Amino acid sequence: MRSAILLLACLWLGTLPTAFAQTDSGVNDRLNKLETPPTKIVVKSLMHLVEQTLPTPDFAQWSGFDYKPALPGLDDKAVWVGSNLLLKIDDGRVLYVFNSPFGNYEGGPSVHTFDAWLPGPRFYVVSVSCNECHITYLIDARDGKVRDIGAPPILSPNGQIGIVWRPDMESGDVGPFFIDFRSYPPIGIDVPIGPKCGNREPSWLRQTAIWIDDSRVRFEGAARRSQDEGMKQQLRIVDGRAQWEC
Repeated sequence: MRSAILLLACLWLGTLPTAFAQTDSGVNDRLNKLETPPTKIVVKSLMHLVEQTLPTPDFAQWSGFDYKPALPGLDDKAVWVGSNLLLKIDDGRVLYVFNSPFGNYEGGPSVHTFDAWLPGPRFYVVSVSCNECHITYLIDARDGKVRDIGAPPILSPNGQIGIVWRPDMESGDVGPFFIDFRSYPPIGIDVPIGPKCGNREPSWLRQTAIWIDDSRVRFEGAARRSQDEGMKQQLRIVDGRAQWEC
């Protein structure tokens, strides 16, 4: 409880103990066998893992902070206390994720968004954006490790595989690639260049990835180039590998 009071007091006063560390390439545990698509600016989110339980609404309000679940029904896992996100981690720990609204580094202010709780694989999905960037963290509820995956994953119907795809012409497309949650730690599945059917050049993928079943994904929406009109854009996972279907 004392550590919770200290942390909340630091938030209130706008100061942080020197023990707080920023995530960087040295501690950002990447997915096995996955080269995460690069972003223009690496945002250094301020985080701290502490041994304690999530604060209660009464305690947060007594300390002068607003309190709400990150999403409805997640009161026991992920909550906002003031403008900062608290995530429950196994073995009686909490990961504090701090917004930086005043922009004290080259990327400008950083603001976090809670995207999802993945109950099957037990990961939190948290995005952070600044003036010139947007990246996404996959945060392990078992140990608090943070993996930068570039964009939120869309899970297959059985929740065992996710596809990451964000078409963004300004900051560069992220994906597509798969994250296989059937093993732990999860592994990445690269997607070959395509779709390329016959002698045609690879088409530009449409905006929206939609799972057909637990092994196939279809890309839907308006074609991004006129020459891609009518081209089939469908991926399939076969024996742990991604293949384009023509």
